[in-house]
Amino acid sequence: MPSTSQLPKKKMKFIDRKLDNGMGRAVARRTYLRRITDDKTGRERWETWREVADRVSLGNTSLLGKKFPKHREEEYELMRKHISNGSLLMSGRHLQHGDETQPGRNMEVFTNCSTASSSYILFYLLMNGSGVGRPYDDDMCVVNWDNMPNVRCVMAADHADFEWGIDESVRDAEHKYGHGDSIHWFEVPDSREGWAQAVEMVEIMAYEKKYKNDLLILDFSKVRPKGSPIKGMQDRPSSGPKPLMNSIQKLTTIKGADMSPWKQAIFVDHYLAECVLVGGARRSARIATKVWTDPEIFDFIAIKRGGFLWSANNSVAVDDKFWKQKSNHARKVLDSIMEASYKDGTGEPGFINQHRLVQNDDGYDNYQDGEYAQSDKYQPLDRTKKMLAHVARNAGAKLYSQIPNPCGEISLNMLGGYCVIADVVPYYAPSIDAAEEAFRAATRALIRVNTFMDSLYRRE
Repeated sequence: MPSTSQLPKKKMKFIDRKLDNGMGRAVARRTYLRRITDDKTGRERWETWREVADRVSLGNTSLLGKKFPKHREEEYELMRKHISNGSLLMSGRHLQHGDETQPGRNMEVFTNCSTASSSYILFYLLMNGSGVGRPYDDDMCVVNWDNMPNVRCVMAADHADFEWGIDESVRDAEHKYGHGDSIHWFEVPDSREGWAQAVEMVEIMAYEKKYKNDLLILDFSKVRPKGSPIKGMQDRPSSGPKPLMNSIQKLTTIKGADMSPWKQAIFVDHYLAECVLVGGARRSARIATKVWTDPEIFDFIAIKRGGFLWSANNSVAVDDKFWKQKSNHARKVLDSIMEASYKDGTGEPGFINQHRLVQNDDGYDNYQDGEYAQSDKYQPLDRTKKMLAHVARNAGAKLYSQIPNPCGEISLNMLGGYCVIADVVPYYAPSIDAAEEAFRAATRALIRVNTFMDSLYRRE
């Protein structure tokens, strides 16, 4: 008989926990810890875990503003105590970015995962460090990229990243193309929002189907050079404009490639994801899904064969009919998935049981105004809202409108939703009451994030 479990003889208490000397410290220094000046020695050093707990708690509770000073102080002390003890862990996004500036930042920076219904939104979310899921169902890909304008990426000849003989200068472009009615110039702002706007311009012009023979010139002169510090990423070095310029040039190769819109979209998103390094601290994380009844489902199943399109994990969305009716098509899809998963050596695609996902359709019809993806920080073009409304109408007609986030732990609206998480570790709580206290503190912290931060999906 196994011995009866016994409580530790020495009563547990709250402590300021230390980082593990191995992987714990290595990961923390890579991504989460900041370099600060020691008050005693005046020298630069790494933060301690207690100091991380302090700034993260300060940032989160600052969302309460000055209206609730007593409650704010109580919540700060509670969060700091549990984070420092290890009984509460906010997400890595919070550990990295959490500080007194949090009330002025956008929620996307603090989200783990999300979903997107267009390429420019997917790109914007990836740049904010969020993992992104997107459905590539035929009815959810409303842009035919064959209709995109001809695109040129240029920059000023005196830009630090300009390479003679490789890049086209603004001066040369103005001399060559001019400013006629069919020539469209867009100066790309030096921000995440600016980069997303550049992609939005290409995407909406493709959707509108009237610029196929026009020329869109994207001017990257204002984008900071490679190596410049990114303030919002703790001064990590910028990649400069070249990665996005290269990605846009790649996505223009989709035009005339004889692909269906869903396949165009999956290639476009891959090219955009390739350039996302988020200040060198995180690669892009994605999940790509496609419903099993789509005519080209077998192309989707095989699309990663050979190691291509590596930036996303792929899964086929199935339902109750797939498993119970056992139709010839369902059997072929199942056989094709199993063969690809084994023979391609990728373990993909996986299965998503859409009929098992939690779904809440309350207020879904309101999304058909196309205004479900906008924030104070990012406002799409008015003409873009027509495209988003088109996608929303199609999504509203679907039986299942949920997909999981890339990590697979939450069901999200395929038009746009967020995974904002925290971890509670009861093992480190000194008592059952302390564990419950940690759960409650974590819940309130996440409610503050979802309630008080500027969000692209604030309607959701």
